Amino acid sequence: MDHAIRTPGQLHAVLASFRDVRGYSQRDMARKLGITQQAVSAYEREPATMSVERLMKVLAELNVELVLRERDLPGTSPAKSEW
Repeated sequence: MDHAIRTPGQLHAVLASFRDVRGYSQRDMARKLGITQQAVSAYEREPATMSVERLMKVLAELNVELVLRERDLPGTSPAKSEW
């Protein structure tokens, strides 16, 4: 299932949900990541404080991938990248 994340606040519920579905407690995630349970709790509460590197490690432990794609806006076609 895809989850559209458009704000850091939306990431909170999705990360906690993936962790719960995997049957991991915050303490389990902390052990896997080599950090404290308090740090896991803080990242779940305020995901914007997490570095991209830490986010990628969390996603890897949850067996989740990050996919970036252009949003379709009503009445427009996706813009072509000029990169």
